[in-house]
Amino acid sequence: MNTRIEINDQDMIDLWKFMGEQYDGSFTTRFGNQLKIWMTHFKRKKFSPRHLELGMEKCVELSEVHAPNLSTFSARCTPEFHDYRLPDEDEAYLMATRGDWRVPIVWHAVSKVGQWEFRTWPEGKSRKAFVKQYQKLFRLHVAGERFVIPVLDVPQLTEPEPSDEEVAAARVILSRFIGKKNAFKPKNNSNDQV
Repeated sequence: MNTRIEINDQDMIDLWKFMGEQYDGSFTTRFGNQLKIWMTHFKRKKFSPRHLELGMEKCVELSEVHAPNLSTFSARCTPEFHDYRLPDEDEAYLMATRGDWRVPIVWHAVSKVGQWEFRTWPEGKSRKAFVKQYQKLFRLHVAGERFVIPVLDVPQLTEPEPSDEEVAAARVILSRFIGKKNAFKPKNNSNDQV
């Protein structure tokens, strides 16, 4: 998988070759002289090589007779969340509000907004900020970046297990305390009994 963010001349040559083979030359006949127009369009849309790969995959899946024009192919290159088995914006936001981190990109979107801000801002503001970050991260995901939830090196909050010597010393102190406590305990008088 290609992880470059921007397309280059070789990507376009590969696309032209693929389209010519996929559509038995009808593509070259219709659009052969438009390579620069297509490349300018893709750069303006900030397509990555992975976007072009997605468009080519969809062309193969559809197995059409006629080659798609620029706008049709561009729409095929535009990824949707389900193309990558990711939740759409609404599902992702709901997961984030529940603290459901099964999809790491959701965790990263919340982290980009800020965990505290996400939890304390009004819903409209936090949702808007979350969706903006989720879309940015989705674009990076399409370009090949992978997201994992980092394992934080958090110090242990519990005390380590005491050694045998520490347990023995604690028992001695405790037995002395219990002994003194019992010494101050009032004795039963026979008058208290009924």
